[in-house]
Amino acid sequence: MALDLGVSGLASGFDWRSLVDQLADVERASERRLRVEQGILLQRNTAYGNILAQLSSLKSKMDALKDPALYGARQTRASDPTLLSATASTAAGLGSHSFDITQLASASTFQGTADIGNKLNATNDVSALVLSAAPFGSAITAGSLTVNGSRVT
Repeated sequence: MALDLGVSGLASGFDWRSLVDQLADVERASERRLRVEQGILLQRNTAYGNILAQLSSLKSKMDALKDPALYGARQTRASDPTLLSATASTAAGLGSHSFDITQLASASTFQGTADIGNKLNATNDVSALVLSAAPFGSAITAGSLTVNGSRVT
């Protein structure tokens, strides 16, 4: 049980406590108004900060769009980079091209109509080789060359 020891209005009947509380409220009214205004200013400051961040982001994206290299760039893409790689220069024509790879190539050589990709000799020793007798598509003319450090006439 709370005991009120105030003597407000005891002799005069006037409620002094209520008057003091009301005067204190009047005194605090400007403080409350300033706190409300401070809250509004903080909200505006946050909103302006968000707008500034979004404008900065927009500016950087616009700067990227102004870059002339963007429009001269060409892009390549391979669905499986282990099978194919591609590059394109800035002179490459615009367009889209696709390739359907059904089989990977195997290592082989074929040169000329007489298959001159074959070895000239079964061994690396070509000192006894006669080029005029070699099975070339074009005849060999007189001269000399060096193969594996050995001179062939």
